[in-house]
Amino acid sequence: MMWMWLAWAAAAPTVCDPGQAAQLLEDARIDERRAPVTHPELMPGLALASEASESRLQEVLSTLCSDSESVSVAPAESWEDAGFSAYSYRVTGSQTVGCALFQSTVTVSVGVQPDQPPTYALRSESPVTSTPIGECETTATWREESVIDGDADRVRLVLVVDRTRSGVQDSQVVIRTATVNGWTEDLLLSPAPERYVGGVSGPILTLAETGEGDVWVVAHANRVVRDESCLVVPGQMVWRWDGTVWTPTDGREAMALLGRRGLWRLAGSDGWLHMVVQDSEGNDDVLAYRATRLSERYPEPLRRYQSSDLPGLNPGFLVMAPAPFPTEEQARAARKSWRSMHRHYVKRAWTQPNPCEGYVTVEGPE
Repeated sequence: MMWMWLAWAAAAPTVCDPGQAAQLLEDARIDERRAPVTHPELMPGLALASEASESRLQEVLSTLCSDSESVSVAPAESWEDAGFSAYSYRVTGSQTVGCALFQSTVTVSVGVQPDQPPTYALRSESPVTSTPIGECETTATWREESVIDGDADRVRLVLVVDRTRSGVQDSQVVIRTATVNGWTEDLLLSPAPERYVGGVSGPILTLAETGEGDVWVVAHANRVVRDESCLVVPGQMVWRWDGTVWTPTDGREAMALLGRRGLWRLAGSDGWLHMVVQDSEGNDDVLAYRATRLSERYPEPLRRYQSSDLPGLNPGFLVMAPAPFPTEEQARAARKSWRSMHRHYVKRAWTQPNPCEGYVTVEGPE
């Protein structure tokens, strides 16, 4: 039945007037918490009627509705579970100027929780697009979106590209997250990596399940391809959700995050560990005691790794070590600089998958 409701809503006229939207809800006995699904055409008016709507949303919607010849609403992302639902809608105002159609689009997020009124927020504003009609010298401009990873999930990586007939004008990768207050959008990379806009260079972006219910975004497998040569670009970036925004971490700290979760395949270099303490699995208390004593003298924080998560280590052990080093030389320098009678040694924990496989590889920095 859902498709029937959406088909009906698509044909219904958009309601921008807050009083009219509220009256239609009351007359038809529609629960406002279901209106985003059953009557999305009322959403602009309901957002303007809500006392909780932020001032910027009120301003943008009011201007779009008043300055447009016609206004339409199109559903975008949606997420539903037992605890909350999140929806987003593109509200587009159209106006003909001369021989071209100009369209302004804003995306509004709606958060729905049981026993609470919906919350409305401005998720993003898109550039004005133009469509020439007939013989017209106006340049055609438009925006394209495609999901890189996480289609239909609570967290989604999205490629956003602004184009003209001459090619790409701008590009970016954003991450959209469903929350109790609706959908949020955070910018990750601008411009987007070349490999997502027709090239073969740049990193891959991946949503990684951590095994603890969290999702991380990882930029990895970076490379620069020219003619028949390929340059491996070491490094990685990990973004984590703190409940409000996505926070990036790079360098050795990012390697430590990936190594401790068994996500070493997403690292941007080999992983070498200076293994300060080691004990058998199950001896957590003994390992923690030994690590506490040694960490007081070690120059940087020690982390715990499970050897079975890392292919270069013998399974069945717990290891305490600092963040991994990308080269053996760096790991051995750290071991040499730490003077201790306690036995400690260096071992390769993993080997980086080659992002230039299939090309002639050029080692070292560009």
